[in-house]
Amino acid sequence: MHRPKLPVAFFILLLGGLAPPLAGAMVLPIAPIDLTDSSAGGNFFADPPPDAIFNPDGSVTFNENALAFSVGMSNDPGLGDPDLFTTPLGAGTVAAGVRLAFDFELSLPPGNADELSAEILDNTGSGIPTRSFVAGTAGMGTGTISLAGLDISPGGLGPIGLDFSLSPVTGDQGGTSSATIRNLRLEQVVQTVPTPEPPVALLLLAGLGLMAGGFRVRPARAGDRREMRRGRRRRDPPTGGPGFMCQQGSSGSRTRTAGNRFRSAGTPSGG
Repeated sequence: MHRPKLPVAFFILLLGGLAPPLAGAMVLPIAPIDLTDSSAGGNFFADPPPDAIFNPDGSVTFNENALAFSVGMSNDPGLGDPDLFTTPLGAGTVAAGVRLAFDFELSLPPGNADELSAEILDNTGSGIPTRSFVAGTAGMGTGTISLAGLDISPGGLGPIGLDFSLSPVTGDQGGTSSATIRNLRLEQVVQTVPTPEPPVALLLLAGLGLMAGGFRVRPARAGDRREMRRGRRRRDPPTGGPGFMCQQGSSGSRTRTAGNRFRSAGTPSGG
């Protein structure tokens, strides 16, 4: 039997095709939230107004004020601000994966030490520490606050609000930091398990076919068949038993004497 020899690379490809697909995540948009000034009928109250600037492009910039502890803006429905969450999310427990997200840029020149923070407010105007975000390193990024599982119904914590602030921390001596917020939005993160790509599935099927074909018994080669025939013809000469016998005739020629399979020359065909 021929022993199949399958390349190692084939087994690597086969194992790659059998590997389970990796889980992923998909972000679905729910609703944008406008960053607008409540003094003009918008969503947020600036505090103090000169240092919280609502820009024409829809972003908001906070400039540190050495005379104020913090600069920021807030949305508090209990104080008459619009409810930003009940309409897009519904009055009840927030679904899994739902979060608040925004893009930000924090500038901290030398000598400055400040933090940009965002926090969800309950229906009393108090912050919920477990639903907050803090950035203290200069640069750009995206802030998120999970809302999943939060009861925003009137009988729970709702209607909820939101507060942003730029505040100094220990070591701040500059008083010239700033922060910009844009693209405030509600979104939902959905976990997904991708199906194998068609080329991977085809590779897997082809690999299984090659594996099955590799273990088939190959027919004997021509040289092997000749050796088998030679082996059958190599028999020891007969020693007197039934079968073929050769004897020397009087004329020197050989004659064949029949045993069980051949009749003697002088035996009638019907005897």
